Amino acid sequence: MKLAAKIVADNLFVTQHVATDWQDAVQAGCALLEEQGYITADYYQGILNSVAEHGPYFVILPGIAMPHARPEAGAIKTGCSLVILKEPVVFGHEDHDPVSILFTMAAKNNEELNEGILMEIMTLLDDDHLIEQLKHATDGEQVRDLLS
Repeated sequence: MKLAAKIVADNLFVTQHVATDWQDAVQAGCALLEEQGYITADYYQGILNSVAEHGPYFVILPGIAMPHARPEAGAIKTGCSLVILKEPVVFGHEDHDPVSILFTMAAKNNEELNEGILMEIMTLLDDDHLIEQLKHATDGEQVRDLLS
């Protein structure tokens, strides 16, 4: 199953999420993955540890973040959640802040991250029109329509 279809099928998305800061936004993405058995509760801390060590490296485009941790931080299976924020938050990235869309990724191994999930998200991100529509999606039905 393609990533976008999996996000919809497993209900791994939320729209109009109100986040107080970037940590809260990342937590929302992790909560969706944890509820569906993709990650353990430790995975969120793994992301925080990565940011403490490397900075907000996963803010890859203006307004877009792809938070993730190493597989051993608590990834159970490979997948991705989508969090669309009501108001963007600042991650501290020099070029791409503030962020309004988060694709929180989990992968059982680095190969599935780099050659699978990451490539599928990058394909989605190539569609500027789709990303713009996602930024303005206000309900689940809109997200389902866009990702189906």
